[in-house]
Amino acid sequence: MIREFYKDKVLLMTGCTGFVGKVVLEKIMRCCPEFKRIYLLVRPKRGTAPMDRIWKDIFSSECFSRLKELPDFQETVKNKIFPIEGDIKKDLLAIRPADRDMLMRDLNVIINIAASIDFNEQITDALQINYFGCMRMLDLASACPNLVIYTHVSTCYVNCEKFGFIKE
Repeated sequence: MIREFYKDKVLLMTGCTGFVGKVVLEKIMRCCPEFKRIYLLVRPKRGTAPMDRIWKDIFSSECFSRLKELPDFQETVKNKIFPIEGDIKKDLLAIRPADRDMLMRDLNVIINIAASIDFNEQITDALQINYFGCMRMLDLASACPNLVIYTHVSTCYVNCEKFGFIKE
């Protein structure tokens, strides 16, 4: 059922330069290869093209080793994985208007994994990433008429001392 759900879907994922994001991206690419397209929100880095950042910061990870052995891996990345420059800490996610319009028109699935788990982070920065960043992603999601699901993966340790069912 999961594989069928992702068939022909257009996804936007955040947080794929982090550990959990890489694992989720790899799992979707390996187990649900019939997705139509995946956009990866990546912060711009001076002197580094967005696609180069994806290869360096994401696909260089060991968790992609099985996928890299497949003969069509590079072709899949070239034709189905696309960087979107943006920043969850900034208004409107700092996404270019043309990219934002395209996302709003095309997206079926948003998976928001971006977060800071740095316990020494300034509280204002932690709020910008972990709270306001989520709200900015939710604002984008609410503007997408073809969106089927918005998934938010919370930061680690949110309920670390609780057991069993937790009523939100």
